[in-house]
Amino acid sequence: MKLTSKGRYAVMALVDLARFDSINPVSLRDISLRQNISLDYLEQIFSKLRKKEIVQSVRGIQGGYVLNRKAKEIKLANIFDAVDEKVKTLQCNKDSKKGCNGKSTKCLTHNLWDELENHINDFFEKKSLEDLLKELANDETEENLINEISKIESSISRIGPINLAAAEEYKIEEERKLEIESQFAELEKALTTLQNAIKKIDLESRTKFKDTLDKLNIKLGELFPKLFGGGFAKLELTERDLLESGVLFKAMPPGKKNVNVSQLSGGEKALSSIALVFSFFSLNPAPFCILDEIDAPLDDFNTSRFINMVEEMSEKVQFIFVTHNKISMEKSKHLMGVTMQEPGVSRLVSVDVDEALKMAAS
Repeated sequence: MKLTSKGRYAVMALVDLARFDSINPVSLRDISLRQNISLDYLEQIFSKLRKKEIVQSVRGIQGGYVLNRKAKEIKLANIFDAVDEKVKTLQCNKDSKKGCNGKSTKCLTHNLWDELENHINDFFEKKSLEDLLKELANDETEENLINEISKIESSISRIGPINLAAAEEYKIEEERKLEIESQFAELEKALTTLQNAIKKIDLESRTKFKDTLDKLNIKLGELFPKLFGGGFAKLELTERDLLESGVLFKAMPPGKKNVNVSQLSGGEKALSSIALVFSFFSLNPAPFCILDEIDAPLDDFNTSRFINMVEEMSEKVQFIFVTHNKISMEKSKHLMGVTMQEPGVSRLVSVDVDEALKMAAS
């Protein structure tokens, strides 16, 4: 039978801890230096000992580990159980109904090793940390103590000069760290809220943009053929991403193939623009609409189509427009003109077309 390093180191570390924990909590680094055990290995061992409530950790500058029970209450069996160390002298399963090593009967020395295992476990059940400390005290000669002191002094010298203000500085830095962590947490929370708000706005923007674009194309599909007597026009996206995309206006008057808007004549461009503007206006109408010589590039035939559309929309919207076109003037209900009968003197003339027609008829 042979104990593993885990079991032996666990006992050594606890004996070391028991010698000093009555003064202050003992750090794993000090145990590592005194017993020459890896600090990482000690952390693994003490994690298991803490779970079994054999030791407890103490936080702070002077923190470390202390025993969670009295030394006389901590048996070696408790320590081995905490670190999963099993004492076994038999290679076979002693609780098995079968024999040793797959045989039908027990081996010749089965009872010998079984009895030895029981004696060892009984010994570990009775032996406590307090017993080990007493035995250690008897073995500590003056020479051993001098060697121990020498090791401790050597460890202290490796640490270097002691900064007496370190504890206060640590406290200040710890408070600053907590404040920064609190600010960081608030910033993260604000960032998350902002990102969620941006996502929500983007989603609503995409939805509204797509909905408006679809409605515009429906209205444009109605108004464009009215102005041109046929044809087709629509708005198309240049990119897949609605918020990053541009918008392309395609117009195909009757008898023409798919051409660029820049290749249309002046009158066709004007009518296409009117169809697009009126499509926007029909979705979000205002109480009145002002047009400035919008019919200037149109011939008489297209001017009549334009005026018919204005008359149709004037049931809901009042149109005010500047024009020099006689056809547009004839269709207007109220005219206001500026004349200059004398040089440098302008005069405003207002004519109610309906009243003028009544007077002419009478």
